[in-house]
Amino acid sequence: MRLKGKKALITGAGRGIGRATALAFGREGADVAVSARTESEIESAAQEIAGMGREAFHVKADMSDREDVHRLIAAVKERFGSLDILVNNAATYDYAPVESFDEEAWERVLFVNLTAPYLTCKAFMGDMVQKGYGRIINVVSIFGRIGYANMSAYCAAKHGLIGFTRTLALETATDGVTVNALCPGSVATEGMFEMSKVELKHLGLTPEESMERFKNTVPQQRFLEPEEIASLAVYLASDDAKGVTGQAYMMDGGWVMR
Repeated sequence: MRLKGKKALITGAGRGIGRATALAFGREGADVAVSARTESEIESAAQEIAGMGREAFHVKADMSDREDVHRLIAAVKERFGSLDILVNNAATYDYAPVESFDEEAWERVLFVNLTAPYLTCKAFMGDMVQKGYGRIINVVSIFGRIGYANMSAYCAAKHGLIGFTRTLALETATDGVTVNALCPGSVATEGMFEMSKVELKHLGLTPEESMERFKNTVPQQRFLEPEEIASLAVYLASDDAKGVTGQAYMMDGGWVMR
């Protein structure tokens, strides 16, 4: 077991990549705190991890709410004391051209995707540095590397999160802490299918045309599975990756080759 005895927090862990990562960490021996907005989903994930013989608990939190973020941090510190692994996976987006983009939506998208990871990293990195061990994984997106029409806030936040990841990696490079980013492309999650539905409305496509549009951007002509992303997260969280820091890994079926 590559993560035996490690303590991890995963945000946005109720479904999709976050849930797959939480379960993968549990299978590898980690104790796991899971957080998301939908309590039934994270309660189910925590119960499944506990069934593996690990310590697991859930905290309902909305990562667009600063008070909720701080409440989550406090709850994890009370239960675990300190963390070995932090996975910032919670995300949100809004879809509109810049000229009509709602300012409140802009602030919410930037807060969830960039400010909340900053707050959690800031809260837990001190203990990681002090004990000389830590793994921080920020789940970004392919849109942290390229632009995408009508997704200005999301792209801006995700580009920023890569810059933040690399800066934090430099600041902790001699302290036994690694900081890396995962950049998934089209993954078969509910969030991906919800995004497809939004595009249906704006582009006038049928569901089949929308899904085909996404697939056609991917050389492998398929959607990745959440477990594929989780497998790389396990590697980055393990001692096998102790020399890997400041990297932004593309997992996109060949969509972007740079």
